Amino acid sequence: MKKRNKLILIAIFWLAIVAVLYSQGMITTDINKINEIIGKNPYKMRVLFVLLSTIRVLFFIPQTIFIIIGSMLFGPYEGFVLSVLSLAISQSIMYAVGKYFQN
Repeated sequence: MKKRNKLILIAIFWLAIVAVLYSQGMITTDINKINEIIGKNPYKMRVLFVLLSTIRVLFFIPQTIFIIIGSMLFGPYEGFVLSVLSLAISQSIMYAVGKYFQN
């Protein structure tokens, strides 16, 4: 596949994800709404954050964004620890997949 076609497919994929999330009301910049969701069940929110931060590689999202978001939501130390944990998991998965396809 040509490079231009790949870029177009990635852009369409991104726009589709954003459209679905926006239509479901999951995209918000209201920090009070985000804190309300976190306050209801902090354990599940931490697990969700690590999961989303781990699969970020599939969507070409840099880890720096999740470090900043994690620090804003959970505090600087806990956000950093959760981000490093998810980074280690995602890099281990990428290593295993690369090792598998190398042969």
